[in-house]
Amino acid sequence: MTSEGVATSARKLQRGQSKRGFSENEPTMACFLDIENTFNNVAIESVLSMLDESQVGSYSLRANVIEELQTQWRRKAWATWATAYGLAERFNIMARRKRLEESEIASFLMEEEEETEDGSNSETENDLIEDDVQSDFEDEYIDEVIEESPNDTSTTSENQRHDHRIVIPPQRVIRGKNRHVWATSKGQSSGRTTAINIVRSNRGPSRMCRNIFEPLGYFQLFITEEIIQEIVQWTNVEISNKRSDTMTSLTFADTNATEIESFIGLLTLSAAMKDNHLSTVELFDSSFTGSRYVAVMSRDRFDFIVRCLRMDDKTLRPDRRQQDPFIPIRKVWDMFIAQCKMNYSPGSNVTIDEQLLGFRGRCPFRMYIPNKPNKYGIKIPMMCDSGTYYMINALPYIGKATNTNGLPQGEYYLKELSQPVHGSNRNITCDNWFTSIPASKSLLLEPHKLTVVGTVRSNKREIPEELKNSRSRPVGTSMFCFDGPLTLASYKPAFKVGVYVVIVR
Repeated sequence: MTSEGVATSARKLQRGQSKRGFSENEPTMACFLDIENTFNNVAIESVLSMLDESQVGSYSLRANVIEELQTQWRRKAWATWATAYGLAERFNIMARRKRLEESEIASFLMEEEEETEDGSNSETENDLIEDDVQSDFEDEYIDEVIEESPNDTSTTSENQRHDHRIVIPPQRVIRGKNRHVWATSKGQSSGRTTAINIVRSNRGPSRMCRNIFEPLGYFQLFITEEIIQEIVQWTNVEISNKRSDTMTSLTFADTNATEIESFIGLLTLSAAMKDNHLSTVELFDSSFTGSRYVAVMSRDRFDFIVRCLRMDDKTLRPDRRQQDPFIPIRKVWDMFIAQCKMNYSPGSNVTIDEQLLGFRGRCPFRMYIPNKPNKYGIKIPMMCDSGTYYMINALPYIGKATNTNGLPQGEYYLKELSQPVHGSNRNITCDNWFTSIPASKSLLLEPHKLTVVGTVRSNKREIPEELKNSRSRPVGTSMFCFDGPLTLASYKPAFKVGVYVVIVR
């Protein structure tokens, strides 16, 4: 079909707009879709031939042809419509009403073809885009990983582009102060994922927790009846010791399970409402905090329960406290942590770190840490899920009284806190108080079977001198050394600062 036929088709379609009542764009789009399809040898060329051979005055035939063109236009995908719309903007036949040369039409179509080839392919991009959001099904790892071929030129060129940020020591083997041997190049790895990196469990609540929809049900999953009864038992013993003959009002009566649950609920509510810094006078003042606290119990009753609250047999403390300073609440604490472990399954990545709970009361293991928001308090190392921040396990730091069984304190807490995930091949991220080279290696073995990513203090004897911060080393560079499954990375973020990270995978 020649350019004269195309222009004739456009003029005929334009004249048919007023009779058929089409919108301004519909015949134009159909015309230019026909132009595109004609040069691509599509079947609609026969329809255009019918339009050229028809008489100008034959309305019915032209109407049938236009309807066929409209049908073909509606079947086109959005990308084709956009291409046709771009052609319409360029050609603008309806406005200019002049004949286009065949060479001019061909040049326009060639430009469109070049732009399509240079542009992005949406289907290819969808295959390449990766989502940074961690999914719950991300924990199901694939058994096989396809590694890039060493002969891949694109990978080689990319590595050469980043070589200036990686410093490679000239020696093939370097040693730490304790003669620990590190290799400066990584050995060849197979194309399969190692067994230690395969996790076959999903993150989320346990099966028994999935059918609970009421807040009270979730509360009772963690504060169980056994915990409540333990508190009620020993609190009533303390109330009996403190109560005198003149204390006959209900303020000094024995407590029960319902009241203790209400008491814990008041403490939880005050924390949620950011009222835990208020005194009890302000907390139970209805003009200040409303009736949400005073409706549960009076201020005098609340103060009396606080003074009498006990979680163990007070008469046995002197002998047992020498071995465990945490004995006044040890039993209730262990029951609560057991529920935390049982009610949730963590993901493939967990984090171990410490938290300082603000407390200025009398406590033999209260600590002072100046760089914390609450400078005085109780230090509690804990293990949490990296995706949901759920606390899985926690142990209070009781200072020198901790029985570490001959292990360094950091390694002891690392292994004790990770007990719920032993043998699961999960990965632990921790800071330099917990991380050491021997501890990282031992976690790979039975019964732990865990991998570690953590920073290492620069005074560790396993770190070679070649990796430490030197003035001649440029800022922003990294160095690596390897010892089997261990990878030690040294990064220099500033002139006099060095960061050391050990990766065990």
